[in-house]
Amino acid sequence: MKLNPFNSPAYLIPAFALMSLPLAHAQISFDDGAAGDSNWTSADNWDPNGVPGTGNTITIGSGFTVDFDIAGNLPGSTTLIVDGTLSVTSTGVLRANGADITVSSTGELTAATSGKFYDMNNATVTFQDGAQFTQGVWENKGTNTFNFELGTTGFNTLTPTQLSVSGGNANISNATYNVDLNNYSGGTQTLSLVDYTNTSTMTDAVFQTAAGLNALNTGSTYSASLAWNDSTSAIEASIEAIAHNWDGGASDGQWKSANNWDLNELPTAGDSVTINNASVNHNGNTGQFLEDNLNVSLVDSTLNGESVIRLSGATINVDSTSALTGGFWDLNNATLNFQDGAQFTASYWEQKGTNVFDFELSSTGFTALTPTNFANSGSPTTTYTADLASYSGATQDVTLVDFGVSALDNATFTGGGQYTLSIDNTGTNAARLYYDDATEAVKLSINETVTWTGNGANDLLTTAANWNAPDNKAPITNDTLLINNGDTVQHTNNLANNLTINLEGSALDNTGLGAIRLNNATINVDAASTLSGNFWDLDGASIVFEDGAQANMATWEQKDLNSFTYQLGAYDFTTLTPGQFRTGGGGLTANIANATYIADFSNFANYSLLNDGLNTITLMDFTSDGVGMDNTQFQNATFNYINLGSNIENAAFAWDNSLEAITLTFTVAVPEPSSTALLGLGGLALMLRRKRS
Repeated sequence: MKLNPFNSPAYLIPAFALMSLPLAHAQISFDDGAAGDSNWTSADNWDPNGVPGTGNTITIGSGFTVDFDIAGNLPGSTTLIVDGTLSVTSTGVLRANGADITVSSTGELTAATSGKFYDMNNATVTFQDGAQFTQGVWENKGTNTFNFELGTTGFNTLTPTQLSVSGGNANISNATYNVDLNNYSGGTQTLSLVDYTNTSTMTDAVFQTAAGLNALNTGSTYSASLAWNDSTSAIEASIEAIAHNWDGGASDGQWKSANNWDLNELPTAGDSVTINNASVNHNGNTGQFLEDNLNVSLVDSTLNGESVIRLSGATINVDSTSALTGGFWDLNNATLNFQDGAQFTASYWEQKGTNVFDFELSSTGFTALTPTNFANSGSPTTTYTADLASYSGATQDVTLVDFGVSALDNATFTGGGQYTLSIDNTGTNAARLYYDDATEAVKLSINETVTWTGNGANDLLTTAANWNAPDNKAPITNDTLLINNGDTVQHTNNLANNLTINLEGSALDNTGLGAIRLNNATINVDAASTLSGNFWDLDGASIVFEDGAQANMATWEQKDLNSFTYQLGAYDFTTLTPGQFRTGGGGLTANIANATYIADFSNFANYSLLNDGLNTITLMDFTSDGVGMDNTQFQNATFNYINLGSNIENAAFAWDNSLEAITLTFTVAVPEPSSTALLGLGGLALMLRRKRS
């Protein structure tokens, strides 16, 4: 039994004295669960005993769950503080009845099923950052006020099941939404305050008719606006840091002189700062730290860190005509974005905490940053990103950061762990970030050929150790690969996308493995090289065969857009001998019309007695035909004939129905008499030269 101390004589107060005291809400808390259940209606669960009544201040303690097990109103004129969990049961509906509800950073509103209602009838509801709303219908009704108190970095998104507006969406005009930035210092961002699980018919156009959409306690640092995201059915707060622009009013070039800023006050945590056409000194002798989480943009300017500067989570954007200079730069949790042409000439580049370094290449490359010393503090987490969105230059090795003194090495830089390396907007380029141990520099290899060494433990194309890639990685999208040491390289499944593979005296094979899928590759097969194995899916591939090349895989399946070039020898072409011919469906329906066949006569003798007249060359002789191909169908393909000599006429590809073969016919015409005479004189000169020798 709970004792009520007010029954003690010491607390007996005369009636007239009670009449003179102000009225106060009685306090009642769910913080013991003495009834042995979690029901709202169990009197012994509350302290003092008894179900909450009119005018009470009701607290649900942290760590406790209360099941609202009635289908009815909260008591009138109540204040409800949810530090624990309030759940509407399968038989319940909570009707707010004008209550003032606060869901604290540890509190949660939920429901036994997604269809149970929180009827917010005339309520004021405040959600602190960290609060949760995980299930149930959120129903606006009557006159509502909803407050969202942001934390220092943002807000934990509430996720009720759906939004319902009593009487229709137009009645959103009875609701006021407030976002409170009193504790916020998280910089410019868009926060999702409430993200309804089910798609809503609410639109931003209607949401903007609410009685109030307010940003509170923004100070001079931020502005904020509220909106409804039509695509995600979410209420969002867009927060913008108010820019502090350098105007140099103090005429001393010092960051810490308030009059140098247009608001005549120093930047504070989370501010957006712009320095345009100025040289600014941050004097570490009078304080080393920047304010937390600044966003600093340098435009044709220099920021000098005198002695020591500590970046404290800053984002610094350095344009193509700006520089970071000075002494010891502690890059503590900073993000640095450099355009091509930017400079970093300070004596120390110290990585610390979580760092992101972004290098935006121009069309031609990047001008190297040149800090003197490299250092790591503790065990930082570091991301290096190269952005090739503007790049259209040649194959090259680009130096991004050239350190004077460094203990970093390529194995550490490219080995994962501390470092995350990424390339953005590669387009058709193959790019690899790596560290050059010889020059102590972070570099970007662009479109440089990667050569097979075969130094790995197997002969697989996907084994990184088999290649001389500067980042010690296996082939990547858009790579140009050279296999020229006589090895047979094996692969199964998809190649990396858009590879160019140059085979010189070597083989690419999948014998004993699954199908190889070419994934838009270009493969150049020289006269001493071979394509072999079992199933070859030529998905989007272009293949160039020199005379003498071999192709003897078990299945040749053309798929999507294919191009096949046959470079004839002086008088003939060595027949390729795949097994079964097939066409397959990928992005396009299987059809021979997706293929282009090219005959290249650049090495073919223009005229000799050996090829005079009609010539027929078998380019490919298949063991079998898996699709019922015939010449009528085959003629739907595209055919090109390039580098034709002046005497070559009537070139034509065909499908030989009896041989299941692709053939090339053409006529070599007899030269004009003058040409014949010249050929004869040339032959006579050759014989005379031989006789004299």
